[in-house]
Amino acid sequence: MISLNDTIAAIATPVGSGGIGIIKISGLVSLKISQKIFKSKGISNNKFKSHHMYLGYIIEPESKKIIDEVLYVFMKAPNSYTGEDVVEIHTHGSRLVLNTILELLLNDNHIRLAQAGEFTKRAFLNGKIDLTKAEALQDLISSKTYKSLLMASSQLNGSLNDEIEKIRLNITNALSQIEASIDFFEECEEISYDNICLILDEVTDLICKLLNKYKEGKIFKEGIKIVITGQPNVGKSSLMNCLANKQRSIVTSIPGTTRDVIEDYIEIDGIPFFIADTAGLHKTDNSLENIGIDLAKQYISQADLVIFVIDASKTITEKDFHIYNEISSKKIIVALNKIDLVKQDQIAYIPENWNIDSCKISAKYETGIDILKKQIIDIIGISEGDPFLHENYAPNLRHKNILENVLELINSAKNGLISNIEPDLIAIDLRLGLDKIGEIAGFTYTDDILDRIFSQFCIGK
Repeated sequence: MISLNDTIAAIATPVGSGGIGIIKISGLVSLKISQKIFKSKGISNNKFKSHHMYLGYIIEPESKKIIDEVLYVFMKAPNSYTGEDVVEIHTHGSRLVLNTILELLLNDNHIRLAQAGEFTKRAFLNGKIDLTKAEALQDLISSKTYKSLLMASSQLNGSLNDEIEKIRLNITNALSQIEASIDFFEECEEISYDNICLILDEVTDLICKLLNKYKEGKIFKEGIKIVITGQPNVGKSSLMNCLANKQRSIVTSIPGTTRDVIEDYIEIDGIPFFIADTAGLHKTDNSLENIGIDLAKQYISQADLVIFVIDASKTITEKDFHIYNEISSKKIIVALNKIDLVKQDQIAYIPENWNIDSCKISAKYETGIDILKKQIIDIIGISEGDPFLHENYAPNLRHKNILENVLELINSAKNGLISNIEPDLIAIDLRLGLDKIGEIAGFTYTDDILDRIFSQFCIGK
């Protein structure tokens, strides 16, 4: 049975070799167990002070062999990350060293391996952080751009929680007035429904501001999926290499070179993009090429944006029309490639009924690539400037769904006030809204909610 009263341990640094590796231990017997394998230089183990770092050795208890020279720090509860007694062992960053030390700890029956996100889960349950900060911490760790880092940092510092608290206090204020009118009907003055409506209007405004920026926030956090498609040998791989600014795809004059999907990450104006170079869409009897074409179609179906590459030196063909029909439901930019091969007035034209953006480029000479990048930013609909440095937003789908539910309940309560229905029914909507908004910061929660949130963390966090 897994218990949150257990003492837990895990490697807190990423897989791989490095200068430093850290093992984290949290729980009632973290100090006692860790001191079985740690011997300090020049000081007795029983004289350790909290939040002081000590130099010493990790020693294999039976053979007395030294495993590594380490730094050791004990943080006494409640003044630690988890709110429990915590020990950190800072070793040299060898995976073998870290695993060996972790195994020595786990040999003790009073300690177990931490689950994913369990250190942060304990921090939440012990009142060290709320759920908005816990989720912000995960966003900070997984930040892909500077802007997404700033967004996560702002949330970690409590900006979102401040907005949620305003919503919660306003709902509480409105609910207390409604309940007072019910419980003390004879003693209270007649309730001002207009005043309550004004309070709920403010709640609506606060929620709408958080929801309005959800889409852009999701883009900065999770990135945009771009798929490059077109006929074989039109320069898709050359464009991929141009955008990635490195040799990612093989470029030859032989059609059908790309059979698998080549993926890479790029950043444009602080926005993360995941770009995929796919097999050229065409009919073929080659079974291997057909596998690549089917895979390309799968990627296109999941894409946020498709870059349709056309050979600008040739007239648009039936095959191009067929590809357009395959992708017409998506956001599309046509990249007219190979403009270096023709004069300006000879470049292939885009049919007017396609009604899509186009850009003239030469992937070979990197001509027009900056214009293409600007069109990519424009078509995904990100507003100018840094919209998240001064504004709060719903940072994930969990928050978005909760806020939408609360908004429905607030609108129901307002309609009840306008329709002059029984105050008891209005109070029910407001109580449900208050409980629901509490789920964001963790005033109310279920084990399932916590499991979903913290299972996304790594084991050492």
